Amino acid sequence: MNYPRADRRRKNWIVFNGYWKFLFDDLETLKPEEALDPSYYNLRIRVSYPYQSRLSGMGEDVEHNVVWYWNDFSLTNNVASEGIVLLHFGAVEVYIYIFF
Repeated sequence: MNYPRADRRRKNWIVFNGYWKFLFDDLETLKPEEALDPSYYNLRIRVSYPYQSRLSGMGEDVEHNVVWYWNDFSLTNNVASEGIVLLHFGAVEVYIYIFF
């Protein structure tokens, strides 16, 4: 696999593309602490495509103000041993919660 952004080359890196759990939260009812529970997520989306794209597996034409993505991952020993983890999300609008 090619490095995703050559101008941001790192020795160790992880690409988060793939299938994630997903939730539309139009009524903004999901609390951040509930977001840790994958059972709240009733859909599946292919990242790195937006939910509006058919390539995401959804092709949703309606605009949603709040959506949630859920995934988990483990750091390799090489990445963890560096002591710093830089997360870069290229398409976040407004704000993002990240839980560790």
